[in-house]
Amino acid sequence: MKHLSLKNVDQLRLFLDTEEHPIHPSTPLIVLPENKQSKRINHMTKFKSLHESQMSLMHLTPESYLEYIEESIPHDHLCRMVKEVVFSLDTEPIEAEYSFLGQNSYHPKLLLSVLFYGYATGVRSSRKLSEKCISDHMYIYLMQCYRPDYRTISDFRKNNTSIKISKS
Repeated sequence: MKHLSLKNVDQLRLFLDTEEHPIHPSTPLIVLPENKQSKRINHMTKFKSLHESQMSLMHLTPESYLEYIEESIPHDHLCRMVKEVVFSLDTEPIEAEYSFLGQNSYHPKLLLSVLFYGYATGVRSSRKLSEKCISDHMYIYLMQCYRPDYRTISDFRKNNTSIKISKS
């Protein structure tokens, strides 16, 4: 249980009338009832029970999160097929356009897989694709936990419309 420190007492005096509510640093601000257990009505709990797997998601690294997502996506899902097709393509003409100078870029195969999966699922807007790369497990799986900005997706689409890609 937290107690007020002397520093917080001065701040609290701004909001409370000290004559009605005397403040002592040794008394707790909020007094909780002795019985901390949630009361049951008809033997039912108030909340669903927490699963251990839900708690562990908070501290995952990108690599372990990708493993978790990969296990949760069915083997016959469309995003797996898109990834397999895109990674079988020869993207050398696109890769040749990139320079070694400046910040590292996203690999063209990652951006192509997001674009193809977006086209297949009806998401064409670069802003929506960028949002999906943050919130949708399938897009996170395709982008390998990278979060491209909408301008990156838009520029990639704009700059690579005339390049022909062949199957390797």
